[in-house]
Amino acid sequence: MGGPVAGGGTERAKDFRGTVRTLLQYLRAFRWQLVLVVGFTIMSTLFAIVSPKLLGNATNQIVDDYTRLRTYDAIHEKLPAGVTIPAGMTGEQFMASPQGKQLAEALPVSARDTVKTLDLSTRPTFHYNAILQIILWLVGLYTISALFRYGQAWLMTNITQKLTYQLRRDISEKINRLPLRYFDTQTHGEVLSRITNDVDTVSQTLNQSLSQMMSAVVMLVGILAMMLSISWLLTVVALLVVPLSMGLIVVITKRSQTQFIRQQDELGELNGHIEEMYAGHQVMR
Repeated sequence: MGGPVAGGGTERAKDFRGTVRTLLQYLRAFRWQLVLVVGFTIMSTLFAIVSPKLLGNATNQIVDDYTRLRTYDAIHEKLPAGVTIPAGMTGEQFMASPQGKQLAEALPVSARDTVKTLDLSTRPTFHYNAILQIILWLVGLYTISALFRYGQAWLMTNITQKLTYQLRRDISEKINRLPLRYFDTQTHGEVLSRITNDVDTVSQTLNQSLSQMMSAVVMLVGILAMMLSISWLLTVVALLVVPLSMGLIVVITKRSQTQFIRQQDELGELNGHIEEMYAGHQVMR
């Protein structure tokens, strides 16, 4: 006997804590895989956080080398004709001389500190070996991070697929045990949504949202620590924006929640309509 076609309204969980406990019981069979997922997520995120720091070191090395080279050329261009700098003379020694003081006044303030570290008798070059070493470290870190991320995704997909299969099997067994009067009071779309859409939602939440949440927590802590190591003042300025962002997220979440509920209602009605039309065609034939 067919039930009504229209989908029933989507309700909040009557026992949210009980639902969570039931889901945790399902996940208990995969606890060791979940431990690996957490470990892989932490390692992948940490390597991804450290890599930009090394990239900054490479950028600083290139900028410093370029600045030293330009400063050296600027000093030698301003030397009077026929004047040479003795071998082994440092920039600090040169600036202590009367001629050096005169030339230093023509240089930018930022370049004067660079002059003190130069050996003015030898033209500086780029530290290609140091830059190459940093690049190799970056390639290694990004590769390791990608491998951990791949392992985490593979494990989480394996867990969610097995869990989804178990949920569908248990739901199928439960439906077979239900009395006929249950189907007279429930819409076809509602029953189909329980088997398909709701289980898919649980699967997607575990496969994507759970992993993203763990990664976001580790990323937040790691980035905060990295920011504090660079500049505590800039970190405080950046954190001042957090309350505004959280308020915006709360507003968007409240508005989007009603749309998610409406989406589930529409899916239930659509599934019920398709099932009724298909079943009706079979009966007519």
